[in-house]
Amino acid sequence: MEQVFPVQGEMAGPASPIIRLIALDKMSVKADISESYLRGINMNSAAQLRFPSLGLEPMIGLKLKRIGKFVNPVNRTITVEIDVPEKVEGVVPNLMSVLRIRDYVDSSALAVPTSVIRKDVEVPSVYIIKNGKAIRTEVVLGRSSGDYTIIEAGISNGDQLVDKGLRGLKKDIEEIKVD
Repeated sequence: MEQVFPVQGEMAGPASPIIRLIALDKMSVKADISESYLRGINMNSAAQLRFPSLGLEPMIGLKLKRIGKFVNPVNRTITVEIDVPEKVEGVVPNLMSVLRIRDYVDSSALAVPTSVIRKDVEVPSVYIIKNGKAIRTEVVLGRSSGDYTIIEAGISNGDQLVDKGLRGLKKDIEEIKVD
C-alpha cells in the first residue's frame, strides 16, 4: 500500500479512491509509436529499454509483449508494450523510460556518421579523400538512425571520408592535410 487517500473523519464515496496499491513484481512499459513503424516490427523484434534517471546500462535483447490493434486517429500512433525484467533495482511505476525497437536491418548497408554529410547544397554530398585531396561527391541518402545515415549510392565501402574541418571546404576539389 503506497497511499491512503481519505483523511480520518472524511466521508468516502463509491467513486472516491481509498488507497493506492502498488505491485512491483510484474511491470511493463507502454509506448505510443508512429503507425509508419508497423511494417518493420513484429512480436520478435529486438528491443532495448533504459531508465535515464537510474543511470543503469540499457537492457538489451528484450522482445515486445504486445502490439496494439488500433491506430489512435488523433495522433496516428499505435501502442506497444514490453515487460520490464524483474531484477531491475529502482524501477517504480511512472518512471521515465526510453524504448528502442529494431524496425530495420540491412547487413549490407553502408552507414556513415550523419555529421560528414553536407546538406547545405542542393544535393547531399560527402568529401572523399584521394591522394591528399578532398573530392566532393554527391550521394543518395537512405534511412537515418541516431547519428548514422545509410548511403545508397555515391560512395563505396572503404572510401575515406573527411570528418574534421568539413565546414571549411568550399570547392569541389581541395588540397587537405590528412591526420
